[in-house]
Amino acid sequence: MLRLVGKVGAAVVRTVLATAKIRDYVEDADWHPLMGGRDRNFLLSTWHENLLVGAWYCGRLPYFHTLASPSRDGEIIAGCASSLGMTVLRGSSYDGGVRALKQLIDVAKVRRRFRCGFTPDGPRGPRRVMQSGVAYVASRSGLPVVALGIACENGWRANSWDRLQIPKPIHRIQTYLTAPIWAPAKLGRNGLDDFAAHIASEMNRAQERAEELLKNPVVGDRRRVSGASQAA
Repeated sequence: MLRLVGKVGAAVVRTVLATAKIRDYVEDADWHPLMGGRDRNFLLSTWHENLLVGAWYCGRLPYFHTLASPSRDGEIIAGCASSLGMTVLRGSSYDGGVRALKQLIDVAKVRRRFRCGFTPDGPRGPRRVMQSGVAYVASRSGLPVVALGIACENGWRANSWDRLQIPKPIHRIQTYLTAPIWAPAKLGRNGLDDFAAHIASEMNRAQERAEELLKNPVVGDRRRVSGASQAA
């Protein structure tokens, strides 16, 4: 029943977004699977409040995976994500911890095409407070991270810890995808914390840029900006 709830939710999201005008801003088209990055593998990170539109966004891209916790809420997320086109792996930073992340790294190393979405302040918050899971996977797998910002015109906000963003039909949505962020290999605890903070900074920048572009759109649905982000 919980998974069915997720499937119904996915159907509602698809229906709403089918009526929306969605604009993408991509910093590096060579890393977007629907542009020049068809063969690129990467990790995608966005705040938990973007979960609905973010799941739809990732589901449009081939070979996308995500983690869903083995909890009741995780069953709903698994049903929604799978219906939107993603492969769901079970586990989270809370349920399964490092074991789930190591399993994810093993999958990333053996699959020829692999992309994975993270909401690193989930599943319990606090809002926009970074956990190090995506930084750990990036460092151990050798995959870069791209940050996704999403802004919904006059969107509803849920009365939840993450202030979940709920898009309205027939309204504009702006996405913003950063250039890849590369992690040094096999970072220690302090290095992981520093890299996680760098990812969080890029996620905040992507969110701010999406909100700015929603108010002042650029010409064309997609634009390319040269330059990639590199961790210090």
